[in-house]
Amino acid sequence: MFGFLVSFLLCTLVIRWFLRYIQKHSFSVFGVYRILLGVGVLVLTKLI
Repeated sequence: MFGFLVSFLLCTLVIRWFLRYIQKHSFSVFGVYRILLGVGVLVLTKLI
């Protein structure tokens, strides 16, 4: 029960922080990160 409560509280805090962050900043950094990660995964799967 304690783990559930801690999980719920942390999740609520992270969601509040993320919503405030996206109101003040754009998703461009996140987009670039996802594109680079996708390219990296494609390169690694071709090499294995």
